[in-house]
Amino acid sequence: MKQMNGKYVYGIYGHDVKTKNLEISKLHGFKGHPFKVEYDRHLFELAESIREKGILVPFIVR
Repeated sequence: MKQMNGKYVYGIYGHDVKTKNLEISKLHGFKGHPFKVEYDRHLFELAESIREKGILVPFIVR
């Protein structure tokens, strides 16, 4: 963990890793991705938690 601009951040340091913020609506799936979304109770509970508390842990995507 490293402190940057008054915030603690996790990640790889000393490498050419770039990060940026973007809107979730800009994300999209790709053909043949290995993950399957299950529209079940767990997804519903996650959605309810996000509505109530917001996103507590940032998403990391490539």
